[in-house]
Amino acid sequence: MTARRRLRATELGACISARKHSEVFRVGADRVLKLFRGHVRVDLVERELRTAMRVHAAGIPTPAVDAAIFETDGGRHGLMFEYIEATPLSKLFERHPLHIARYARLFADLHRRVHEFEAVDGLPMQRIELRDRILQSGRMSLGIRQQLLARLDACSESQAPRLCHGNFHPSNVLVHGDRAWVLSLGNACNGDPIADVARTSTILAYADIKSSGLAGWLSTHYSRWRNRLYLARYLDGERKLQLQFDTWLVIQMARRLEDGIAKAESEALEKNILRRLSAGSQSSPSGAA
Repeated sequence: MTARRRLRATELGACISARKHSEVFRVGADRVLKLFRGHVRVDLVERELRTAMRVHAAGIPTPAVDAAIFETDGGRHGLMFEYIEATPLSKLFERHPLHIARYARLFADLHRRVHEFEAVDGLPMQRIELRDRILQSGRMSLGIRQQLLARLDACSESQAPRLCHGNFHPSNVLVHGDRAWVLSLGNACNGDPIADVARTSTILAYADIKSSGLAGWLSTHYSRWRNRLYLARYLDGERKLQLQFDTWLVIQMARRLEDGIAKAESEALEKNILRRLSAGSQSSPSGAA
């Protein structure tokens, strides 16, 4: 049974990150608490703890984590990680847009490193999770879901199941100099690395879509350029990997719709899913567009 520890609100320092499902607080000089919001079930917190401990022990560059779930006075649950003096890769892309090629290479190389590790005992299987997401989707008609399930059944793994991050994007990578660390393994699973790449590519290409205006146009095109550089580095021109990527892409686009994303991103994804399904074949991985 996972150990539980109480943590008073007065022990928390400054909030250094706030996201949809969690906040991160400094705790002393060398630790941070990832405090999950009230809607996150404790079994999901336990899953992330087990995964974080296993992948860190396996040698993946991740922050060390205490083997306990922390409970606050307000009934929220959290995990205690070592503090790493580094910058989120997403911030580096924003601050140094002309370094896009360098950071895209670093990002792709780190993703490849994650995929070097064999499947981790106890993690869910990627294909089963994708099937469940499609079946439970409220965003797509029954006919579209049936087509997607048929595509999923037709997908063949590129290799034996490997560790997949499940939500690998620049905000989940810390960088200091030439070193990089992987964060937020709550969605980790065992499966096909190329399916994991298709998930990342979908996030990179669509997450920064804005509805209108010059700023939106620039943001969208910068994101898709970054995505093309990431794919070029990871796939490295291997035709077999590119074909496998194309097969997985529409599946991951559909899965992305279930993430509670912005309207502009959702509309763009729905349009592209319908176009790809109606065409009966996918286009080249030139930016998941």
